[in-house]
Amino acid sequence: LLHDGATFALVSESENSVRTSTETLRSSVITVLAVILMSLRFSTVENADKTVLSVELARSTRKACRSSRPATNDG
Repeated sequence: LLHDGATFALVSESENSVRTSTETLRSSVITVLAVILMSLRFSTVENADKTVLSVELARSTRKACRSSRPATNDG
């Protein structure tokens, strides 16, 4: 009986250690994923800002061309 108790204690101890190791692994994986997601979101936001800027630039240049074209046609 004592032997069984000792083995049970050993098994529960190993289970606890396995559980804690999996928990730490899970938390570290979550942290890594969060960091990756943050960096991805930052890069996509940067790219979106760049595309918005380029679109605005193209729109403004198109507007300028459009506004200058009728004047040359009239003149």
